[in-house]
Parts: sequence; structure tokens; C-alpha cells
Amino acid sequence: MQKDFTKCNVLIYDEKDNLLCNVKIWEHNVLGNYIVVQLLAMIPLIGFILMIIWAVGGSGTPIWKSNYARAYFAMMAIGIGISIIIMIAFGAIIASFIGGLGGLAYYY
Repeated sequence: MQKDFTKCNVLIYDEKDNLLCNVKIWEHNVLGNYIVVQLLAMIPLIGFILMIIWAVGGSGTPIWKSNYARAYFAMMAIGIGISIIIMIAFGAIIASFIGGLGGLAYYY
């Protein structure tokens, strides 16, 4: 039986050099799906819960959606880390400024 490889974006071979094609990996990876996932992620609590479910691969989640959710959480962690560093830096600057004014505050 001859397989139809016209829908393959990539040709995959197994260990015995048999030609394989996994169309399921490629067929749902379109721009519209990313836009819908991003819009769902913007919903305050529901989006966060959906991203957790997709990140752990629950309910037969497609691999592209699972990878997208993991990247979403990685970028969120990086953003939180950078925000904490900036808050600490500005807190130190403000504390040193207030400490420098402390001697002047007693002399009106």
C-alpha cells in the first residue's frame, strides 16, 4: 500500500529507513491558533489555569500548545525576576536618598 506524503512538510525516516510522515505535528500549527491561545491567556484566572493545564500536557494537549504554555511561563518567570531586581535597585536608591536627607530634616 502506497502512502500519500503530499501533506508532509517534512519527511521523517525511522531506524530501518522507512519513510514516515507525522502530519498531526504540523497541521494545527497556524497563526490563528496562536492568537486564540494568547487571547485565552489574557483572561485573568481562567487563562492562568488553562496555561497550567497545557504546560503539563493534560487532556491530550497538542505538542505545540504545550511548548507555547511552557515558553509563556518561562517568559513570565524571567519578567518577574527582572522586576524584582529593578525594585531592589530602586529601593536601594530611594533608601540612600532618604538616608542622605535624614540629617537635613532636623534643621528647618
